Amino acid sequence: MSGQLDEVLGKLKKKYGAAIVRGSEIRSIELDRVSTGSLALDIETGGGLPFGRICELYGLESAGKSTLAMKVVANVQKLGKPVVWIDAEGVFDGEWAKLLGIDLDKLTLAKPQTGEEAGDILVSVVQSGECGMVVLDSVGSLMPAMEQEKSMADEPERVGGIAALMTRLVKRTTSSLNTYDADDKWNNCLVLLLNQIREKIGIAYGNPERAPGGHAIQHACSIIVRLRRGDWIESELEGGDKVKIGHAIRFRTEKNKTFPPYRESQVNFYFSGDLKGQFDTVEEVMRYGELRGIINVAGRTYQYGELKAVGRENFLGILRADKKLVEKIKGEVMKVALHV
Repeated sequence: MSGQLDEVLGKLKKKYGAAIVRGSEIRSIELDRVSTGSLALDIETGGGLPFGRICELYGLESAGKSTLAMKVVANVQKLGKPVVWIDAEGVFDGEWAKLLGIDLDKLTLAKPQTGEEAGDILVSVVQSGECGMVVLDSVGSLMPAMEQEKSMADEPERVGGIAALMTRLVKRTTSSLNTYDADDKWNNCLVLLLNQIREKIGIAYGNPERAPGGHAIQHACSIIVRLRRGDWIESELEGGDKVKIGHAIRFRTEKNKTFPPYRESQVNFYFSGDLKGQFDTVEEVMRYGELRGIINVAGRTYQYGELKAVGRENFLGILRADKKLVEKIKGEVMKVALHV
Protein backbone atom coordinates (compact mmCIF):
# COMPACT_ATOMS: atom_id res chain seq x y z
CA MET A 1 0.00 0.00 0.00
CA SER A 2 2.84 2.32 0.88
CA GLY A 3 4.46 1.73 -2.50
CA GLN A 4 1.26 2.59 -4.34
CA LEU A 5 0.84 5.77 -2.29
CA ASP A 6 4.43 6.82 -2.97
CA GLU A 7 3.84 6.29 -6.68
CA VAL A 8 0.64 8.36 -6.61
CA LEU A 9 2.30 11.14 -4.61
CA GLY A 10 5.25 11.11 -6.99
CA LYS A 11 2.93 11.63 -9.97
CA LEU A 12 1.07 14.40 -8.14
CA LYS A 13 4.36 16.09 -7.31
CA LYS A 14 5.32 16.11 -11.00
CA LYS A 15 1.89 17.44 -11.95
CA TYR A 16 1.34 20.05 -9.22
CA GLY A 17 4.90 20.87 -8.12
CA ALA A 18 5.12 22.76 -4.82
CA ALA A 19 1.48 21.99 -4.00
CA ILE A 20 2.58 18.53 -2.86
CA VAL A 21 5.15 18.40 -0.05
CA ARG A 22 6.31 15.45 2.04
CA GLY A 23 6.36 15.80 5.82
CA SER A 24 10.15 15.56 5.89
CA GLU A 25 10.34 18.56 3.54
CA ILE A 26 8.21 20.80 5.73
CA ARG A 27 10.20 23.53 7.40
CA SER A 28 9.43 26.75 9.18
CA ILE A 29 9.10 29.44 6.53
CA GLU A 30 10.12 32.96 7.45
CA LEU A 31 7.50 35.24 5.92
CA ASP A 32 8.67 38.20 3.90
CA ARG A 33 7.17 41.28 5.52
CA VAL A 34 6.95 44.99 4.88
CA SER A 35 7.06 47.64 7.58
CA THR A 36 3.86 49.56 8.29
CA GLY A 37 5.92 52.65 9.08
CA SER A 38 4.96 52.35 12.75
CA LEU A 39 7.30 50.59 15.18
CA ALA A 40 4.37 49.74 17.46
CA LEU A 41 2.30 48.13 14.70
CA ASP A 42 5.34 46.33 13.27
CA ILE A 43 6.03 44.78 16.66
CA GLU A 44 2.45 43.82 17.47
CA THR A 45 1.87 42.22 14.04
CA GLY A 46 5.09 40.22 14.20
CA GLY A 47 7.35 42.39 12.05
CA GLY A 48 4.96 44.09 9.66
CA LEU A 49 2.41 42.91 7.10
CA PRO A 50 3.28 39.65 5.30
CA PHE A 51 3.58 39.30 1.54
CA GLY A 52 1.54 36.56 -0.07
CA ARG A 53 -1.36 37.04 2.36
CA ILE A 54 -4.64 38.95 2.62
CA CYS A 55 -4.80 41.54 5.42
CA GLU A 56 -7.52 43.94 6.53
CA LEU A 57 -7.55 47.34 8.24
CA TYR A 58 -10.97 48.49 9.45
CA GLY A 59 -12.44 51.17 11.67
CA LEU A 60 -14.59 54.29 11.86
CA GLU A 61 -14.08 57.32 9.65
CA SER A 62 -10.82 59.26 10.14
CA ALA A 63 -9.31 56.43 12.18
CA GLY A 64 -6.20 56.34 9.94
CA LYS A 65 -6.96 53.43 7.57
CA SER A 66 -5.98 55.09 4.28
CA THR A 67 -3.07 56.92 5.88
CA LEU A 68 -1.61 53.71 7.28
CA ALA A 69 -2.18 51.92 3.96
CA MET A 70 -0.29 54.67 2.14
CA LYS A 71 2.63 54.31 4.54
CA VAL A 72 2.74 50.58 3.73
CA VAL A 73 2.57 51.34 -0.01
CA ALA A 74 5.54 53.72 0.29
CA ASN A 75 7.59 51.01 2.00
CA VAL A 76 6.63 48.39 -0.60
CA GLN A 77 7.79 50.79 -3.32
CA LYS A 78 11.12 51.19 -1.54
CA LEU A 79 11.58 47.43 -1.98
CA GLY A 80 11.24 47.93 -5.74
CA LYS A 81 7.84 46.24 -5.99
CA PRO A 82 4.96 47.64 -8.10
CA VAL A 83 1.74 48.65 -6.33
CA VAL A 84 -1.87 48.96 -7.52
CA TRP A 85 -4.39 51.07 -5.57
CA ILE A 86 -8.06 50.34 -6.31
CA ASP A 87 -9.93 53.52 -5.37
CA ALA A 88 -13.54 52.37 -4.98
CA GLU A 89 -14.30 55.38 -2.75
CA GLY A 90 -13.05 57.87 -5.34
CA VAL A 91 -11.18 59.96 -2.75
CA PHE A 92 -7.52 59.20 -3.51
CA ASP A 93 -5.47 62.37 -2.92
CA GLY A 94 -2.24 62.44 -4.90
CA GLU A 95 -0.69 65.32 -2.95
CA TRP A 96 -1.42 63.64 0.38
CA ALA A 97 0.00 60.38 -0.98
CA LYS A 98 3.22 62.14 -2.01
CA LEU A 99 3.52 63.68 1.44
CA LEU A 100 3.24 60.20 2.98
CA GLY A 101 6.12 58.95 0.82
CA ILE A 102 4.40 57.41 -2.22
CA ASP A 103 6.10 57.70 -5.62
CA LEU A 104 3.11 58.46 -7.86
CA ASP A 105 5.09 57.62 -11.01
CA LYS A 106 5.41 54.04 -9.77
CA LEU A 107 1.82 53.70 -8.56
CA THR A 108 -1.07 52.42 -10.68
CA LEU A 109 -4.47 53.84 -9.69
CA ALA A 110 -7.70 52.09 -10.67
CA LYS A 111 -11.12 53.73 -10.28
CA PRO A 112 -13.74 51.00 -10.86
CA GLN A 113 -17.41 51.78 -11.42
CA THR A 114 -18.80 48.59 -9.86
CA GLY A 115 -17.80 46.04 -7.25
CA GLU A 116 -17.46 43.34 -9.92
CA GLU A 117 -15.08 45.57 -11.87
CA ALA A 118 -13.01 46.17 -8.72
CA GLY A 119 -12.91 42.44 -8.06
CA ASP A 120 -11.79 41.63 -11.62
CA ILE A 121 -9.02 44.22 -11.39
CA LEU A 122 -7.80 42.90 -8.04
CA VAL A 123 -7.80 39.23 -9.08
CA SER A 124 -6.14 39.95 -12.44
CA VAL A 125 -3.39 41.98 -10.79
CA VAL A 126 -2.71 39.21 -8.24
CA GLN A 127 -2.77 36.51 -10.95
CA SER A 128 -0.07 38.37 -12.89
CA GLY A 129 2.39 37.26 -10.22
CA GLU A 130 4.39 40.47 -10.64
CA CYS A 131 2.58 42.86 -8.30
CA GLY A 132 4.04 43.52 -4.86
CA MET A 133 0.90 44.93 -3.30
CA VAL A 134 -2.70 45.73 -4.18
CA VAL A 135 -4.94 47.92 -2.00
CA LEU A 136 -8.75 47.89 -2.13
CA ASP A 137 -10.14 51.11 -0.68
CA SER A 138 -12.66 50.20 0.49
CA VAL A 139 -14.87 47.12 0.86
CA GLY A 140 -17.75 49.15 2.29
CA SER A 141 -17.81 51.38 -0.82
CA LEU A 142 -18.23 48.57 -3.36
CA MET A 143 -21.44 48.78 -5.37
CA PRO A 144 -22.69 45.55 -6.96
CA ALA A 145 -23.56 46.11 -10.64
CA MET A 146 -27.14 44.94 -10.04
CA GLU A 147 -27.64 47.71 -7.46
CA GLN A 148 -26.08 50.37 -9.66
CA GLU A 149 -28.48 49.63 -12.51
CA LYS A 150 -31.51 50.27 -10.32
CA SER A 151 -33.29 53.56 -9.99
CA MET A 152 -33.21 55.27 -6.61
CA ALA A 153 -36.99 54.79 -6.54
CA ASP A 154 -36.66 51.01 -6.85
CA GLU A 155 -36.57 48.59 -3.96
CA PRO A 156 -33.66 48.96 -1.51
CA GLU A 157 -30.40 47.12 -2.03
CA ARG A 158 -30.46 43.36 -1.73
CA VAL A 159 -29.36 42.12 1.68
CA GLY A 160 -25.96 40.46 1.49
CA GLY A 161 -25.03 41.91 -1.91
CA ILE A 162 -21.54 43.01 -0.88
CA ALA A 163 -21.02 39.85 1.19
CA ALA A 164 -21.81 37.63 -1.83
CA LEU A 165 -19.46 39.70 -3.97
CA MET A 166 -16.64 39.50 -1.41
CA THR A 167 -17.12 35.75 -0.99
CA ARG A 168 -16.38 35.27 -4.69
CA LEU A 169 -13.54 37.77 -4.57
CA VAL A 170 -11.62 36.29 -1.64
CA LYS A 171 -12.00 32.76 -3.05
CA ARG A 172 -10.39 33.78 -6.33
CA THR A 173 -7.77 35.89 -4.57
CA THR A 174 -6.78 33.05 -2.24
CA SER A 175 -6.55 30.67 -5.18
CA SER A 176 -4.33 33.16 -7.03
CA LEU A 177 -2.04 33.54 -4.01
CA ASN A 178 -1.69 29.74 -3.89
CA THR A 179 -0.09 29.64 -7.34
CA TYR A 180 3.63 29.35 -8.04
CA ASP A 181 6.01 29.73 -10.96
CA ALA A 182 8.38 27.23 -12.57
CA ASP A 183 10.85 27.64 -9.69
CA ASP A 184 8.17 26.72 -7.13
CA LYS A 185 8.10 30.31 -5.87
CA TRP A 186 4.71 31.21 -4.42
CA ASN A 187 2.79 34.32 -5.40
CA ASN A 188 4.16 36.98 -3.05
CA CYS A 189 1.58 39.77 -3.48
CA LEU A 190 0.27 41.52 -0.38
CA VAL A 191 -3.49 42.14 -0.64
CA LEU A 192 -4.64 44.88 1.74
CA LEU A 193 -8.37 45.44 2.24
CA LEU A 194 -9.58 48.64 3.85
CA ASN A 195 -12.99 48.43 5.46
CA GLN A 196 -15.46 50.58 7.34
CA ILE A 197 -17.80 49.98 10.28
CA ARG A 198 -21.57 49.75 10.18
CA GLU A 199 -24.14 49.24 12.93
CA LYS A 200 -26.76 46.51 12.93
CA ILE A 201 -30.29 47.88 13.30
CA GLY A 202 -32.42 46.71 16.22
CA ILE A 203 -29.59 45.30 18.37
CA ALA A 204 -30.46 45.83 22.04
CA TYR A 205 -27.67 43.71 23.58
CA GLY A 206 -24.11 43.10 22.55
CA ASN A 207 -21.93 45.04 20.12
CA PRO A 208 -23.96 46.33 17.15
CA GLU A 209 -20.86 47.24 15.15
CA ARG A 210 -19.82 45.15 12.17
CA ALA A 211 -17.60 45.47 9.12
CA PRO A 212 -19.25 45.07 5.68
CA GLY A 213 -18.31 42.15 3.45
CA GLY A 214 -19.55 39.15 5.38
CA HIS A 215 -17.63 36.38 7.11
CA ALA A 216 -15.58 35.35 4.06
CA ILE A 217 -13.12 38.20 4.66
CA GLN A 218 -12.61 37.21 8.29
CA HIS A 219 -11.73 33.65 7.29
CA ALA A 220 -9.48 34.63 4.37
CA CYS A 221 -7.39 37.29 6.13
CA SER A 222 -4.16 36.37 7.87
CA ILE A 223 -4.12 39.66 9.81
CA ILE A 224 -7.08 41.86 10.77
CA VAL A 225 -6.39 45.15 12.55
CA ARG A 226 -9.02 47.44 14.00
CA LEU A 227 -8.10 51.13 14.12
CA ARG A 228 -9.55 53.80 16.38
CA ARG A 229 -8.82 57.49 16.65
CA GLY A 230 -7.25 58.25 20.01
CA ASP A 231 -6.47 61.50 21.83
CA TRP A 232 -5.83 64.69 19.90
CA ILE A 233 -2.32 66.14 19.76
CA GLU A 234 -2.43 69.91 20.19
CA SER A 235 0.02 72.75 19.75
CA GLU A 236 -0.26 76.03 21.66
CA LEU A 237 -0.25 79.26 19.63
CA GLU A 238 1.31 82.53 20.77
CA GLY A 239 -2.01 83.91 21.97
CA GLY A 240 -2.61 80.87 24.16
CA ASP A 241 -5.08 79.18 21.85
CA LYS A 242 -4.55 75.54 20.95
CA VAL A 243 -4.75 73.97 17.52
CA LYS A 244 -4.98 70.28 16.64
CA ILE A 245 -1.93 69.04 14.72
CA GLY A 246 -2.40 65.27 15.01
CA HIS A 247 -3.97 62.41 16.88
CA ALA A 248 -3.14 59.00 18.25
CA ILE A 249 -4.06 55.99 16.13
CA ARG A 250 -5.03 53.18 18.47
CA PHE A 251 -5.07 49.65 17.13
CA ARG A 252 -5.84 46.06 18.09
CA THR A 253 -4.92 42.95 16.12
CA GLU A 254 -8.28 41.16 16.03
CA LYS A 255 -6.75 38.25 14.11
CA ASN A 256 -3.19 37.19 13.35
CA LYS A 257 -2.23 33.81 11.90
CA THR A 258 1.46 34.78 11.76
CA PHE A 259 2.03 36.01 15.34
CA PRO A 260 0.18 36.01 18.69
CA PRO A 261 -3.05 38.03 18.20
CA TYR A 262 -5.03 40.47 20.36
CA ARG A 263 -2.16 42.93 20.74
CA GLU A 264 -3.01 46.57 21.47
CA SER A 265 -1.00 49.76 21.25
CA GLN A 266 -0.99 53.15 19.53
CA VAL A 267 1.07 55.46 17.34
CA ASN A 268 0.96 59.25 17.17
CA PHE A 269 0.32 60.67 13.69
CA TYR A 270 0.71 64.33 12.66
CA PHE A 271 -1.39 65.93 9.92
CA SER A 272 0.07 69.40 10.54
CA GLY A 273 3.15 71.05 12.03
CA ASP A 274 6.83 70.11 11.74
CA LEU A 275 6.07 66.37 11.63
CA LYS A 276 3.26 66.67 9.08
CA GLY A 277 2.59 63.34 7.39
CA GLN A 278 4.75 61.38 9.83
CA PHE A 279 4.40 58.90 12.66
CA ASP A 280 6.19 59.88 15.88
CA THR A 281 8.79 57.12 15.59
CA VAL A 282 10.96 58.64 18.31
CA GLU A 283 8.14 58.45 20.86
CA GLU A 284 7.51 54.82 19.87
CA VAL A 285 11.19 53.96 20.26
CA MET A 286 11.23 55.65 23.65
CA ARG A 287 8.07 53.88 24.83
CA TYR A 288 9.05 50.41 23.66
CA GLY A 289 12.61 50.92 24.81
CA GLU A 290 11.25 51.46 28.32
CA LEU A 291 8.88 48.48 28.08
CA ARG A 292 11.61 46.12 26.93
CA GLY A 293 14.22 47.33 29.43
CA ILE A 294 16.55 48.70 26.76
CA ILE A 295 16.14 52.22 28.13
CA ASN A 296 16.56 52.06 31.90
CA VAL A 297 14.43 54.27 34.13
CA ALA A 298 15.33 55.11 37.73
CA GLY A 299 13.03 57.71 39.22
CA ARG A 300 13.14 60.56 36.71
CA THR A 301 16.47 59.53 35.24
CA TYR A 302 16.50 57.82 31.81
CA GLN A 303 19.61 56.00 30.65
CA TYR A 304 20.75 54.16 27.54
CA GLY A 305 24.35 53.03 27.76
CA GLU A 306 26.38 56.06 28.80
CA LEU A 307 23.64 58.45 27.76
CA LYS A 308 21.64 59.92 30.66
CA ALA A 309 18.96 62.57 31.02
CA VAL A 310 16.66 63.70 33.81
CA GLY A 311 13.04 63.85 32.68
CA ARG A 312 11.32 62.00 29.86
CA GLU A 313 10.97 65.07 27.62
CA ASN A 314 14.68 65.81 27.94
CA PHE A 315 15.58 62.26 26.90
CA LEU A 316 13.11 62.49 24.01
CA GLY A 317 14.79 65.73 22.93
CA ILE A 318 18.17 64.00 22.79
CA LEU A 319 16.73 61.18 20.68
CA ARG A 320 15.04 63.59 18.27
CA ALA A 321 18.41 65.21 17.60
CA ASP A 322 20.18 61.92 16.82
CA LYS A 323 18.56 59.80 14.08
CA LYS A 324 21.34 57.20 14.13
CA LEU A 325 20.80 56.61 17.84
CA VAL A 326 17.06 56.22 17.27
CA GLU A 327 17.66 53.60 14.56
CA LYS A 328 20.10 51.74 16.81
CA ILE A 329 17.64 51.54 19.70
CA LYS A 330 14.84 50.68 17.27
CA GLY A 331 16.82 47.70 15.98
CA GLU A 332 17.45 46.44 19.52
CA VAL A 333 13.77 46.86 20.43
CA MET A 334 12.61 44.90 17.36
CA LYS A 335 15.06 42.10 18.06
CA VAL A 336 13.86 41.69 21.65
CA ALA A 337 10.14 42.30 21.01
CA LEU A 338 9.78 39.77 18.19
CA HIS A 339 11.43 36.99 20.17
CA VAL A 340 8.18 35.46 21.46
